[in-house]
Amino acid sequence: MGADLDTPPGRALLDGYLRQVDRLPEGVRAVVLPEQPFRSRNRVPAAADALRRTAASRDLDIVVGTAYADGDTKEKRPRPPRGRR
Repeated sequence: MGADLDTPPGRALLDGYLRQVDRLPEGVRAVVLPEQPFRSRNRVPAAADALRRTAASRDLDIVVGTAYADGDTKEKRPRPPRGRR
C-alpha cells in the first residue's frame, strides 16, 4: 500500500509528484500517477486540494488513486482532480 498522506514521508512523496507535474511541457493535458501511491484515513485527503490547485494552474487533469482505510474499512478511491472545465 502507498505512503500515508498524514505523515512527513507521504507529504514529501506528494510534493515530489507535484514538482514533476510543474516541470512538464506546455500542452500536456493529463497526468496519471502510479496506481495507489498514497493512503489516508480521510475520505478526501487534504492532498486533494494541492492536486486540484496544480491541475487548475496547469490546465490539465491529474488522475490519482488513494487507499482509504478507517478501522476495518478499506476502499480504493480514484479521485481525478479536474483542472480543465
